[in-house]
Amino acid sequence: MRRLEGKVAIVTTSTQGIGFAIAERLGLEGAAIVVSSRKKNNVDEAVEKLWSKGVEVMGAICHVSNPQHRKDLVEKTVQVNAPLLD
Repeated sequence: MRRLEGKVAIVTTSTQGIGFAIAERLGLEGAAIVVSSRKKNNVDEAVEKLWSKGVEVMGAICHVSNPQHRKDLVEKTVQVNAPLLD
């Protein structure tokens, strides 16, 4: 069993570099991942890469310096992943 099965992780600024590597590792350990970036194109590419590796992943546009974006990111994550969080 993968040790993070049934867990959900939000990884911000996670479409490239270290953030992407963290998201990938958490996903390969079994967590459902939410990746985010300011640019939709980057989010879509990261989701596609992770999905192709068997990672359960959702993408969201989020500028982390914007409080409303952060709030929306968490709310969307909870809504989509509610069955996992029960």
